[in-house]
Amino acid sequence: MRKTDLMCTIPYFLLYPHTTMGVEGTMCKPNWIYKLENIIENLELMDEGKEPVRMMPYFPKNPGSIHTQGDNLISVGKLKYVDEKKFTLEILALPITTTPYYYTKTLMALKKASAIVSFSQLKTPKPKLTVTFSKANYIKHQRNPQNFYTTLKLVGILEETRLTALNGNYQRQEYRNSLEMLKEYYELRIEFYQRRPHIKTRTEAIETWKLDREELLKALPQSSPIRDTPEENIVPFTPI
Repeated sequence: MRKTDLMCTIPYFLLYPHTTMGVEGTMCKPNWIYKLENIIENLELMDEGKEPVRMMPYFPKNPGSIHTQGDNLISVGKLKYVDEKKFTLEILALPITTTPYYYTKTLMALKKASAIVSFSQLKTPKPKLTVTFSKANYIKHQRNPQNFYTTLKLVGILEETRLTALNGNYQRQEYRNSLEMLKEYYELRIEFYQRRPHIKTRTEAIETWKLDREELLKALPQSSPIRDTPEENIVPFTPI
């Protein structure tokens, strides 16, 4: 069997970020990762001849949220009311589009512009970043809590770019998004199944692949579902 006939049953390059060499021999650098269940759901849609649906990126270590806004994906941090008498909030998560280093510079600029009164990094066993507003500014923002996120620059646009891999012709290619990559992977996987002597049609290839996926998923370790712990006093954010 030739090397090109060996290809993984599921696209691992969308499950692990910044992979340098995928199991199927493809160079790949995704910006982020996607949930296995979303990938499987899209493969099943394509099995039925339907169009796959947009997948939301997955950042397991960031408690912020991802939303769609038109064609864009937006990353939103997380805020919590701490002390209404002192007009203070705690930043629980930053958007994926920034880092603690650059966000500190953002807060310094906001303080200089009098958008906030002060900010502090509390060095406790679990570091906390708090922000204090003036009374008038705090009350103004409370009328529409979403403005807290806007003022504090806790909303950023994510660009689903820099997805690069070796395509079916072993040429480096840039993909516009994860679905474009997934569609090409799907067709290539079907092509590889049809190279097998006992598989004559596309339908047989799809049915064989479905069985292989089922067997693989049974063999994968079953992780415990992650439950979100409800937190009190979270500042609400509703995408437009």
